[in-house]
Amino acid sequence: MLNVTGMAVEKLDSNLFIIAFSDGGDSSKGKVRVGEYADGTITWKTSATEFDGGTTQYVSAANLGSNFFVIAYRDVTDSNKGKVRVGEFTGAAISWKTAEIEFEAGNTTHISIANLGSNLFAIAFCDVDDTNKGKVRMGEFTGAAVDWSTVTTLDTNTVLYTSVIYLENNVFLTIYYDSVSTECQYSVRGFTGLTMDSRASGTVYDGVTHSTSLAYLGSGNFLAGFTDAANVNCRVGHFSEPDSKLIWMTPAIAVDIVADEDYAFDLASLGSNVFVVTYVGGLGNRNSIMIGKYGRGNIEWLISRTSFILNPMSVYQTIGVANLESNIVAVAFVDTAGKGQCIIAALPLYIGTITETVTSGNSGLLQIKGLLSGLSGLEMGVEYFVDYVEGVKSKFGIDKIGKAFSATKLLLE
Repeated sequence: MLNVTGMAVEKLDSNLFIIAFSDGGDSSKGKVRVGEYADGTITWKTSATEFDGGTTQYVSAANLGSNFFVIAYRDVTDSNKGKVRVGEFTGAAISWKTAEIEFEAGNTTHISIANLGSNLFAIAFCDVDDTNKGKVRMGEFTGAAVDWSTVTTLDTNTVLYTSVIYLENNVFLTIYYDSVSTECQYSVRGFTGLTMDSRASGTVYDGVTHSTSLAYLGSGNFLAGFTDAANVNCRVGHFSEPDSKLIWMTPAIAVDIVADEDYAFDLASLGSNVFVVTYVGGLGNRNSIMIGKYGRGNIEWLISRTSFILNPMSVYQTIGVANLESNIVAVAFVDTAGKGQCIIAALPLYIGTITETVTSGNSGLLQIKGLLSGLSGLEMGVEYFVDYVEGVKSKFGIDKIGKAFSATKLLLE
């Protein structure tokens, strides 16, 4: 759910992904490229393919399933209009299923798009021509065109830094910064077809907020991320029906210090309340990655800051992350030379609990749950996150890394 001008990364099917971006080396044209991760390498399945021949900003993308995708963006060359375009990866190329289609005829900024299932999607944005109001609109890809809902106002004040995500049961969530009330706020909306209704609204964070991002953790839980003047922050919330109630499960928790609130970051879920944060900042303003897990009303950091680019980054560089499979993520970013880069990170898995007392250097039986099933299937030598059962003594505490000793055992480090 990257909401920063210039780049978005999104998973397609299997280990395929797209990176949509504004090509600053080619008149800032909007382009997209399909990559595939396999056997430790990235293979580019297409060249950079234009979706907009003019100057493009505020790029966001969503997977529509079956290798279809939709890109939302601001077409600066055409009066700053908000537009979308639907494409399909056919195996060797991108086939455009629609022309460029307007979702907002006026000056549009801070665009974020999310898939809602069944070819439906939601776009949150700032309507500059209507006193910078925050708005949302749903679309449905019909095979060769897009049908639209009416435009709904989220907030009548000036809205910046929107992010939108699908929760479940025909409900989606938008967060944004209201620069008049100086609060990061949320809006939950339900939908039937292309008709929306308001379910809940309120405050994420009472203070000046800049970049935002969202990740769905499952079972009604979601992760809201934002930057303030000093930190990248995360907060876990839970939305439930039929009472349409949003409850904050944690306070705002700082991920890391940043030197400037406009440093970019992004979030992605890894499943089972585990998530990854990628950001520019921290020690030496480097591109970094962290893994966290929500549980017991708190966020526990399973992997602390790890820098994958050692050179300091500029303030306004962009970064995005997408989960390709259980523990494989694609991270797209702009390097210090202004070039678009992509890396694949293989992350330890969280899969279960130690069921017997263990000591350093000894193995402990693993009760498989979550991403794997049964008492088999561990790959020898691979690292996994584990938890311990309440009452079972372990000096290692909660959420430590274990390495597979056999198909059914872990060797704690």
